[in-house]
Amino acid sequence: GSVISVACLFCTHMGRGTPQGPRKRKRTARAHIYQRPFRPSNFKSHVQTQHAEQWEEYVTLSVERKRELFRERETQQRTIPAFFLSEDDKLEFEISAGLVEVIIAELFFRVEDE
Repeated sequence: GSVISVACLFCTHMGRGTPQGPRKRKRTARAHIYQRPFRPSNFKSHVQTQHAEQWEEYVTLSVERKRELFRERETQQRTIPAFFLSEDDKLEFEISAGLVEVIIAELFFRVEDE
């Protein structure tokens, strides 16, 4: 079969960037999908507006390093933290003082251990 559509690897592996200029719509978290006809100008326009910083760095890389870049990111994304936590996620717990005192007392001051 022939290729019907492709996803932007920058979106897939690094998330959507902050677009340059005014926004008309709400920002999406989905990867940009290219469909036929595939035109280089469409690819270039997207990466220059959505991934400007990454694109500037990418074009300076050697051919071999360009190939390795997305393979490395794919490996990192297959780890458990990548599935559950993003840079913006926080885990916060509210624990009552009484419960903390009981836990500490049980851990450090057990009568049967003396």
